[in-house]
Amino acid sequence: MQFMLRNTAEMIESAKRNSSELMEQIKTDGRKALFGMYIDCAGRTAKYLNTKIEEASEVQAVFNHHNTPLFGFYSRVICPSL
Repeated sequence: MQFMLRNTAEMIESAKRNSSELMEQIKTDGRKALFGMYIDCAGRTAKYLNTKIEEASEVQAVFNHHNTPLFGFYSRVICPSL
């Protein structure tokens, strides 16, 4: 049996850090992203995690900073925790 606990602050920071690193790498490569696509787990919504910040809002902020359109949605797969 495996128990998995979510670290909400770490998830939000990871989304911000990873999307920032991705956009910086694209810039370093001399390229410009045409758009981004972000599929987020429905189990990571602020309401579900009881937080004030949506994980996806951190990704949105990074893409807005780089003037890059972002398409995204919440997805749900069969998961006993939902």
